[in-house]
Amino acid sequence: MREEIKKSWRGYFIPVFCLGCLLLNCYLLLGRWEYRDDIQKINRMASETGTRITNSIMQDYEKFWTEKMNTSGMKWEELEGFIRMAPGLFENVSLEDMAYSYISDNHLSGEAAEYAVSLYHGLEGRKQEISANEAGTLFLPASMSYFSYLSVYILFITAIETIAGCVLITVRNTHFEINNRTEAVIYTTSKGRRTITNKLTCSILDGIFISAILYGITFILLTAVYPVNNLLTAPVSSGMNELGGSPCISSWPISIGGYFLLNFITASGLGIVFVLLAFTLSAVIRNSFLAVLLVLAGTSIIRIAGMNMPLSVMSYFYEKYNPVDCLLQAGKWFISCSSSVSLPFYEPGTIILWSMILGSACMIMIRRFNRQEL
Repeated sequence: MREEIKKSWRGYFIPVFCLGCLLLNCYLLLGRWEYRDDIQKINRMASETGTRITNSIMQDYEKFWTEKMNTSGMKWEELEGFIRMAPGLFENVSLEDMAYSYISDNHLSGEAAEYAVSLYHGLEGRKQEISANEAGTLFLPASMSYFSYLSVYILFITAIETIAGCVLITVRNTHFEINNRTEAVIYTTSKGRRTITNKLTCSILDGIFISAILYGITFILLTAVYPVNNLLTAPVSSGMNELGGSPCISSWPISIGGYFLLNFITASGLGIVFVLLAFTLSAVIRNSFLAVLLVLAGTSIIRIAGMNMPLSVMSYFYEKYNPVDCLLQAGKWFISCSSSVSLPFYEPGTIILWSMILGSACMIMIRRFNRQEL
């Protein structure tokens, strides 16, 4: 195993790949730079007055904003409007309207539309819980679209980068001997044949490591560019938050910091699924470039098949339990809004189901490799 890890780091693929991805993330992080001063003010305000919105604390907010801070940027009246609206926002949220918005966006009808409505109606209890406990929490105003930007761009792109890294490092590890023309030496012994199992284990560990580096450093950069450390404990379902123009209804109480961690865990799980997929194909295809193309072709086929599913039957939702659609939901995992709804056990169910399927395929490929003539 130690030798396989050394091989995976030989050539500096992992550091160079991670550096390139992080440079892209740095560029994307500048997308809300014009709000940086106001974000900094609100973060400082949260450190002195807390994040729980009450009638008695409104005067403290106003005093802090108008007396202790520079009055350039967002005016107090604008911020006050968001703060006063936040506690009661979810009381006026119509789950019916959110359901029909989702149905309209996805062109659903018949049984599928009825099921979508039932999913949104099932959020009633969670909506009341948010209204009572989470909605009245200080966060960045919806006009900044900060959380939408964080989810739709930063978390989504980082998840894509993680999966790309997992696929590439798996193909590279599996084909290391072939690319270096040492397979005739290594694989002629029984011990050499067993290294194929170590390659799979090494690829999984490398994938988790890539995910940790990308999410960890991106999080550090995020809090450095936009000081939000005092707002990380605010719930995702704060009344001042929004995603795609509508309130966020998280599956359970999740803080902003916890949501970032949850995205890392989910992306790592999906990364393992794609490692298993890439390994299965790489064990059959001896050309690295062709193996990567087959992974892309496989994901494209899954996506195209999903796009052509009937929009009036329940199979539309069953087909969603695949790693490609799950990846495309990155940034909206465990959250329901007018443009997405969290299906029952969607993220863990998809990861576990496909890990079992592809894990079995990997075992078959390993046995086949150990028995074949080179």
